[in-house]
Amino acid sequence: MAYDTTGYKVGTGSKAITAAGTAERISSTHINFKSCTLQAKFANTDNLYIGGPDVASTEGITLIPGASITISNSDLYYIYADSAVNGEGLIFTYFN
Repeated sequence: MAYDTTGYKVGTGSKAITAAGTAERISSTHINFKSCTLQAKFANTDNLYIGGPDVASTEGITLIPGASITISNSDLYYIYADSAVNGEGLIFTYFN
C-alpha cells in the first residue's frame, strides 16, 4: 500500500518465505526507493537473511526476530530474503 504525502511516496508491505533455503525476491515488481527499512517479524522462530540472489545463512545480512536494517537508494525487486523455516517473514516501509 502506498500513500502520497506532500510529494513523497510512503509504502508498506510484507514478505513471507515460502521455501526455506531458497532466496526469494522481496517484491515481484520494481519499487524504487530513497530509503527502506526491512524488519524481521517478531513472531519469527529463527533468523532471516537479507541480500542478493545468492542470499543464504552463510551469505547476507542476518536479522534476528524483531531486528531491522535500513537500505538507501535501491529497488525492492533486487533485494532477496531467505530463512531456515517456511513461513518466516518480514515487513517493510519505503520512502521515495
